[in-house]
Amino acid sequence: MIELRKEDRFIPRDGAYAVFSPAFTKRGPLLDIGRHGLSCIYYVNTIFRPRIIDRFVNLRVGSFILTDLPFRIVEDFRISGESSGSLKSIRQRSIEFDQLTPNQAMQLDYLIENLTNKGLGKLAGI
Repeated sequence: MIELRKEDRFIPRDGAYAVFSPAFTKRGPLLDIGRHGLSCIYYVNTIFRPRIIDRFVNLRVGSFILTDLPFRIVEDFRISGESSGSLKSIRQRSIEFDQLTPNQAMQLDYLIENLTNKGLGKLAGI
């Protein structure tokens, strides 16, 4: 796979997750995050799939919440599920942030500086 990322990515603290909106039906743990995007796993109910286009991602790391970040999908693929009898599908999504407000950019910088492994070093090979 060719690496498309332009900036470093860091591993967020345990318990960090993303919720996509406006439907709020897709959510799951963050895998990594950087100044320009993130990667996460999310769960989809295979019975109820609203046909609403995700426009924003909302992030939570402990008590820190960052909402309504606009984005574009870079990659989205199924990891598992959708077999007979499975009620959930597990997918992985990589996104690139779209035009953040100055306040969102400042809060994202805070998240990266204080709530990831950035102080411990960069992810190897990412």
